[in-house]
Amino acid sequence: MSLGPQFAIAGPKPSETILDEQISIFQYRIAKRMETVLTQDAHRICGNNTERGKKHTKHGKTRMDPNTCRKYVDQFMSKGTWRERFPELEDNIGVMNRRIKEAIAAQKTTTNLSKKERACIRKITRSNEILLINSDKSMGPVAMSKNLFIEECFAHLYDAAGTYALLGHGDEDKTRICEQLHTDTERLLNTIKATQEGRLIASTCGKTALLAAKRGKLASCYIIPKLHKNPIASRLIIPAFDTVAAPLADYLHESLFAEVAKHRYVLRDTNHLIKQLEIANRSGMSAVQCIVTADVTALYPSIKLRHGLEALRSFMYRLNWPASKITTTLRVAEFVLTHNIIEFPLSRDHPIFRQVIGTAMGISFSVCYAIIFMIWFEDPLIREAVEKGFMRESEYWRFIDDLIILWSGPRHALAELMEKMNSKLPEITLTWSSTPEEILQGAFPQRNDFMDLTIWKEESKWKFKIAHKATAAFCYLHPRSCHPRANYKGFIKAEVLRILTHSSSIDLAQAELAFFQKNLIKRGFCEQELSSVCEQLKWEDRHEALWQKQEERQLRNTVKIFCTIPFSPYTARIGKELVIHARPEESSEIPMRGTASFSIRSSLRAHIRRKIDKKSASTVPP
Repeated sequence: MSLGPQFAIAGPKPSETILDEQISIFQYRIAKRMETVLTQDAHRICGNNTERGKKHTKHGKTRMDPNTCRKYVDQFMSKGTWRERFPELEDNIGVMNRRIKEAIAAQKTTTNLSKKERACIRKITRSNEILLINSDKSMGPVAMSKNLFIEECFAHLYDAAGTYALLGHGDEDKTRICEQLHTDTERLLNTIKATQEGRLIASTCGKTALLAAKRGKLASCYIIPKLHKNPIASRLIIPAFDTVAAPLADYLHESLFAEVAKHRYVLRDTNHLIKQLEIANRSGMSAVQCIVTADVTALYPSIKLRHGLEALRSFMYRLNWPASKITTTLRVAEFVLTHNIIEFPLSRDHPIFRQVIGTAMGISFSVCYAIIFMIWFEDPLIREAVEKGFMRESEYWRFIDDLIILWSGPRHALAELMEKMNSKLPEITLTWSSTPEEILQGAFPQRNDFMDLTIWKEESKWKFKIAHKATAAFCYLHPRSCHPRANYKGFIKAEVLRILTHSSSIDLAQAELAFFQKNLIKRGFCEQELSSVCEQLKWEDRHEALWQKQEERQLRNTVKIFCTIPFSPYTARIGKELVIHARPEESSEIPMRGTASFSIRSSLRAHIRRKIDKKSASTVPP
């Protein structure tokens, strides 16, 4: 099944209750935004600028109450002060609910499954002995026996390193653990309230954390097969999105990640690496450079708590944070790292574990924490090599646990650096593209696969293209799946742009584009439609996409209001009905997982502004 079956399971039809709730929230945002704009413009016409620049109250990710939203919209509609100037808005708001429901009623569910495929999927999903799970690296679905799934999970939970400690079994132990978790959470919140940062954390995260503990919400683990490995391995995932640690982890991530991304060693994405390679080509440094790459084996569960907290302390100290803020952040981080409680309900005895080493994949703070630890781990060694004149800081980069060195110094210095990194901490193991012994002999690899690039040297210049693993199935979105039609053009154009930026020459890009189109045609796409979409992007667009400043792109992109509904085959028709034009207020909530979000198509503020300007020009004397 991992080779890409020709089917797509349709989602359920959204209920009228869910539609009513989401439409009410959407209408509320429109009314709220319009009222804000009219109020600001009224102050501007009257010559009062005191309201300009005032920020809206942020609701964050809390769910809006549909009943409150309906009352607000009804009250706004009853005022009637804007109907003469904007009659089209009243028409759209008034009939939106009816039009969307009519569109859903008229939509017929279509399937692209054959009878044999439907029977197979029905048999698998109804079986208690077989599980359908996703594989790592988006390599398609995998059918796995339930017993093997449980064995693989236990192999991680009972590993030789003692990463997880068994706390108990069954409902009684779970109740006791949740009560203790609630007590620990209250103790933490009361402790940190002494500082301003702590009061802010308690007010934003405390209620959600305590509610999760009271409801007995614990993280549940699962595995994803790593089909690209030989032999096939598995990765343990512990999603903790609605547990006690989740809001605190989110707060830590938001506080630190922006500063982490600015660090000189951190690669933001593949485009960042491509820029460094092209800079080396232009400066002529590529002629004397050699590439060595490495990855850290199982970084997340290998970080000892004392090392991780020391790395976090050192990082915040370099940011010149106040001592009280550093102390509070460390207390919250220690709580998050030591209160990752995991239950495994698939097993009969329902065991419950606590992670005692490292952090889990599934917590938002984990990536930020792992990067900070690696900065603490590598920085003294890199600075030592730089001070000795063996390398420059711009020749070392890392993406989470994968590092790359564009080395231009002596071979013995590189081998010495690799030996020091290998032996610094016994629990941190690095797998290098070449061993120190091979480096001393000058045996550098001819080609390196790093992130999603294949890099090699040709005529003293770095060349690169998209890397494909041997097990890649090229299982693209099927043209007859239940996604909205705009999704097809969107992912094709995004992949074409990726091919252009990830190719060092136009010849490599053309070859990759031909390969991409060939795979899409095999998947069932029309060759003529593919050509029309692919031709919209040219090689000349590569420079702008790669080198244009991110801030300029963000200013150009308009953030929009969205209407969020459960994903289903009906979402395409719903998207066509959402013709209200608006911009978001700052309280717009983030879409939930497993939903589809439709944004409006232009700016309501600009539309209102034009009409306000016309009115003010006729009422305000010159």
